[in-house]
Amino acid sequence: MAVTMKKPVRYCSTCGAPRIGKLYSLNTIAEMTETTVASWRRRVLDREIPYVKIGKSVRISADALYEYM
Repeated sequence: MAVTMKKPVRYCSTCGAPRIGKLYSLNTIAEMTETTVASWRRRVLDREIPYVKIGKSVRISADALYEYM
């Protein structure tokens, strides 16, 4: 049985919110994975992968992408 270690959560020293790390747009993820943007929009819509909304933009953190893959 393999034991996986999770990275410790880092918090912002100013406001105390958890740090998200690098955020990728759906276009960037589609290019990196050689898939379509529509397939990533579907994953976000079906809540298969956690995402962050910044205004109208949807971003996915590098950690969430790594865990999803």
